[in-house]
Amino acid sequence: MFSRRSNKNLIPIRPDPSRASISRYSVQRSSCDNILPDPIVRIAMTSPFEAEIIRLGNAHAASLDADAQTYWRENGDRIARNLSDVRALMTRHTIKRALDIGPSFQTVIFRQVFPDVVLETMGWEDHRFLTGPDTVHRALDLNQTATAAACPLPAPVDLILFLEVIEHLHTSPIHVLRYLHRCLAPDGVMMITTPNAAFLRNRLWLLLGHNPYELIRENGTNPGHFRELTRAELIAYCEQAGFTVMEAKIENLYRSGSAIWRFFAYATNWCPRNFRRDMTVVVRRRG
Repeated sequence: MFSRRSNKNLIPIRPDPSRASISRYSVQRSSCDNILPDPIVRIAMTSPFEAEIIRLGNAHAASLDADAQTYWRENGDRIARNLSDVRALMTRHTIKRALDIGPSFQTVIFRQVFPDVVLETMGWEDHRFLTGPDTVHRALDLNQTATAAACPLPAPVDLILFLEVIEHLHTSPIHVLRYLHRCLAPDGVMMITTPNAAFLRNRLWLLLGHNPYELIRENGTNPGHFRELTRAELIAYCEQAGFTVMEAKIENLYRSGSAIWRFFAYATNWCPRNFRRDMTVVVRRRG
């Protein structure tokens, strides 16, 4: 899903110390490597693998419309970190088949960096992120998962990418998560990313009497955020749906050109991690 906010410039933020584990669910991350600037997305500190993801994303973004380029500029660092975490998961889990919910930049890049994994996509199809005639796309409105009979199951997969989608759904997350639980093979894993509802900016906006969330959009084909979650809420939903939570972390990965966004991302480096913006939760299907 693309944001309609217009942000023209990206200014790198100081390295985020949140790469370390943050809770009993977290997995310790290795340290960073080099500073590698890039014409479209510049990640302040990254590994060579993440730098390659940035390069591939920049190349694809350069051929797309301005809206897509803005989305990549704001989310490229996050996608690089997400796919780097996927690579780490592959060292601990056998992943031969994957399902990407909501095709976007990560879909195109995944096919290039993990060519041996069979990738299918699900959700609304977007011609900007088609990855070839051999990729199976399953058109499905995940809001329909409240009615299980309306949602056919794909062949079981070992990995599900559920990145920046759950906040765009108006149905209860429990229906969606139970459906995706059935899509996973036994011991399969799913990565979920979503904004943290308790981000410092949101807390301060409420204190000032402002609603930090946009109004529900009239255009149903481009829904905004219906409901953001806290880390505790997302963990509870996942456990209720039958998952075991392997990791739950909050970082600052969104790169807005807005000075106020940069301020909050910078300030929350010295706040408790629950004040940061970008949540990543990795869960496993039990048994």
